[in-house]
Amino acid sequence: MSSEPGAAHIVLHAVTVLDVVEEIVEGYVPEEAEETDRAFWEKKRDPTSLSVMDKIVASLKTTEAEQRLSYNKGHVALGSTGRNFCWFHPRKTPGYCHVEFKLKLSPDTRDAALATMQAKGIDASSKGAAGLSFSITNEAIDAHLETIVGELKKAEEASR
Repeated sequence: MSSEPGAAHIVLHAVTVLDVVEEIVEGYVPEEAEETDRAFWEKKRDPTSLSVMDKIVASLKTTEAEQRLSYNKGHVALGSTGRNFCWFHPRKTPGYCHVEFKLKLSPDTRDAALATMQAKGIDASSKGAAGLSFSITNEAIDAHLETIVGELKKAEEASR
């Protein structure tokens, strides 16, 4: 480049073009869907995939909090006296169920739960600012049920 008067100079400035920040809205539902019933899911998914969800729900019934299971076309939601805290996505593949749950709005709480689950051999990952998700099989549910229920109890308490 020349330093002569009238010479053109080009200056580059790095600018963030896209900065994605996930906004968490209170009472968030992963996907809006029409309500349906158990029969809809029994036709749509393999019974062994539903049995994974059933084992988790039955184990959570030992807590003092009342539960409500809401069958929707896109997911099955689990709530208690507060908002929904867990969403099940039974798969067509026999014996598989994807589970998402939301803890308090704190990355530290989520990170502690994530570390616990991963240390016990559950392939969990973070989802948003306060959520976790994992897939579990019918074969693996019995080995990991205690850990899963322990973390879901914390999520249920946070939902009140």
